[in-house]
Amino acid sequence: MQSQTQAINSPSAFAVTIGTASPMRQVASWYSLAHRVLGVVRQRRRLAAMTNRELADVGISRDQALAEAARPFWDLPRNQISLNT
Repeated sequence: MQSQTQAINSPSAFAVTIGTASPMRQVASWYSLAHRVLGVVRQRRRLAAMTNRELADVGISRDQALAEAARPFWDLPRNQISLNT
């Protein structure tokens, strides 16, 4: 009984348990953020390629579309920033 308690309470057992889950969660979180960044970049490219008629349907001008498309990839909309997904 005491040997089981020592194994559970030992710092190395805790580190192994936490260490295997946490890095995977971090990788998944960063992967998710990278996926969202690439999605925003694709959306901005498509926006820049829209015709004037398509832009009018969306309700924005050519200048607004080009300004949005010119934003850097790290300049994400607020709802895309969180690492916790």
